Amino acid sequence: MDSSTLAPEQLETVLRGLDVLIKVTRFYPPEHPALKIALEKNFNQCRSLLADGQPLTLTIHKAGFAIDTTTLTFRNAELKKFATQLFARQIRTLLFLPDLNALDLQNFVRCLSLEPQELLQRGGAQTLLQEAAVATLWVNEINLTKIYEQKKVLE
Repeated sequence: MDSSTLAPEQLETVLRGLDVLIKVTRFYPPEHPALKIALEKNFNQCRSLLADGQPLTLTIHKAGFAIDTTTLTFRNAELKKFATQLFARQIRTLLFLPDLNALDLQNFVRCLSLEPQELLQRGGAQTLLQEAAVATLWVNEINLTKIYEQKKVLE
């Protein structure tokens, strides 16, 4: 998906929902109803964003997001903080595949709910995602050929 076909409000909603989901994951135990509701809500938002069947690749900067070479601007100031948090976890790109599933989203969020130092000590986000067999969300990898090859192995 490129920036010309993307509804900025929809992406803002998805990213804000992802930020909230990470915070909820840090706060509540895994079986808490609030966590399940937040996961379902964000998953549905993501699926709606990916409805065109195209992958979505975001570039993460220290204080913002971009698609291709277009820097995204959002009304919600919290998204700058969210970008900074991802950047601190050494996440520079985030790729959503159109067949995103709820379990991958849940494992991704659990990974991102770790403090930056712990995440990096455990090998970084992509290592933890591969250990959890997450195949529909990728960090720091944008080569779709390589991703689809690795996805086959993970599945």
